[in-house]
Amino acid sequence: MDLFELFQILLMTQLELIQWMQARNLLKTSRRCERRNCRRAMALTPRDGTDGYRWRCPGRRCRSTKSVRSGSLFEKSRLSLRVLLALLYGWCIGMRLTTVCIALGLSEPTVVDWFNFLREECTYKLLQEPIILGGEGNIVEIDESLMVKRKYQRGGVRVQHNQWVFGIYDRSKHIGIIQFVEERRARVLLPLIEAHVAPGTTIYSDGWAAYRQLSARGYQHDVVIHEENFVDPITGVHINGVEAYWSRAKQKLKAVYGSRLAFIP
Repeated sequence: MDLFELFQILLMTQLELIQWMQARNLLKTSRRCERRNCRRAMALTPRDGTDGYRWRCPGRRCRSTKSVRSGSLFEKSRLSLRVLLALLYGWCIGMRLTTVCIALGLSEPTVVDWFNFLREECTYKLLQEPIILGGEGNIVEIDESLMVKRKYQRGGVRVQHNQWVFGIYDRSKHIGIIQFVEERRARVLLPLIEAHVAPGTTIYSDGWAAYRQLSARGYQHDVVIHEENFVDPITGVHINGVEAYWSRAKQKLKAVYGSRLAFIP
C-alpha cells in the first residue's frame, strides 16, 4: 500500500480497523473459550479501553474474556492498534527510525525495540522456512562485503573490528539474502549457499578461494576475476546485481541503526 491508503485505513472506525487487520492475519479471526468445561465460540463485543472491543464467551456461567490482540504480534504492547499499524508500515518501507519517532510521537527506545522485534520475527520465519533461490536455468550471484567497521578503545589502544556479510542475489526473482558471518572461509560460506541455493543453479562469483568447491557440489560455477575485469570480456560473467544489492542494504542499515545481527530481507 502507499501512504494515502494507510491514511484511509487509519481513519476507519475501530471495528472496521480490527476487521481489516483480521483479514490480513494480523489479529485472530475467531476464538474459543479456554475453560475446560466450556469451549464455546467467543464473540467480538464492545468494551471500554484502547482496543474498543474484546472476545467474550456467551456462556451464562462463564462470561470469560480475552483481548482482541491476544495471540498476535501486538499482544504485549500498550500502544494503540492504529499506532502499531503505522509503526509496522514504517518498518516495512524502510522509513528512518528518527522519522518514525517524530511522526508517531514515540520514544527512540520504543521504536528501536519494535524494529528489532519485527526483524527477529522475520529472522525466525526465514530460519523455519528458508528462502530457496535459483534453480535449473537460473543465475544467482554471490559475494562477501565489509558491511560494518567498528572502532573502539581497548587498554589505551585503538582497535578496529571488521564485520563481514555474505550475500546471495537471484537475478530472475530480484531478491536476495544477506547474513553476517564471522569469517569468509569455505566451512562458513558453503553451508549457507547449500541452504539457500537450489542444486543445478548457475552461480556467478569473484575468484575468492572459498567458492572453488561449488562445481563439485552440484552447481554450474562461473567466475569473474575482479583484478582483471569487472565483466568477463569472453563469458560476460559479472556480479553487478549483488553489488547493487550491497549498496541498498548498507543504506538501510545506516537508516535503521538500531539493528542487530540478523537476516536482512
